[in-house]
Amino acid sequence: MIAFERLNRNQRRAAEWNGGPALVLAGPGSGKTAVLTLRVARLLEEDESAAVLALTFTDRAAAEMRERVEQILGEYADRAKLCTFHEFAIDLLGQHGSHLGIRPDFQLFTQDEDRVAVLEEVLRNRFGGGPGMPSDRTNLLHLIDRLFSESYGGAGPSSSLASTPEWLPSLFNRYRDALVAANRLDSGSLLHFTNRLLAEKPAVARVVRLAWSHICVDGLQDTNRAQYDLLRLVAPDRHHNLFVVADDDPVAYCWNR
Repeated sequence: MIAFERLNRNQRRAAEWNGGPALVLAGPGSGKTAVLTLRVARLLEEDESAAVLALTFTDRAAAEMRERVEQILGEYADRAKLCTFHEFAIDLLGQHGSHLGIRPDFQLFTQDEDRVAVLEEVLRNRFGGGPGMPSDRTNLLHLIDRLFSESYGGAGPSSSLASTPEWLPSLFNRYRDALVAANRLDSGSLLHFTNRLLAEKPAVARVVRLAWSHICVDGLQDTNRAQYDLLRLVAPDRHHNLFVVADDDPVAYCWNR
């Protein structure tokens, strides 16, 4: 049995919410993650057909959610996927990435030195550069990462740069293509290709939406544009059971009001 008695009135109202999409705002340390975890456990306990996707931003937070749900539900917790955005992307691309030329055995870059090597190959063999291009390859990678995080599509100006160098879109596209050719992805490209997959392959998107009856997000305030777009692709309509919690300084500690 789920112990709701340790929740105050507002926390319990959030944990028991059944009315479709919901945004819960509260300050740091006010129990948002605990409420989300209890909500996940309640949904699974009350409905044998429920399947919950809960997304967060750090491995530590995801592990904490998994541990709490497993303590409450035991083996029934396997109907919940509690993970980071990047873990979700890895799983989805492992299953369906072949639609974009990504093989299921793709590997992740963990060192910038390896990414620099891919960038060097692009610059040496496939790209002539342009005026104003930084000579520091790490700075170039930071620019590419910025484009990934803003959900850049590969054409036109960047929404996060005051001015977009003429060479940048081509460099971005060639670097992205080089990752696919090498079957190795980096952190930013994981979300980029996941969003492309869901946007360009309606059948895959439909399978994902049918797989999860409820979607929960811990720490919405930390989302970048690519992560926000991922949520919109997974739960595009107002009828989806999307439940998100976020910090909001003007209403800090609203549980205690």
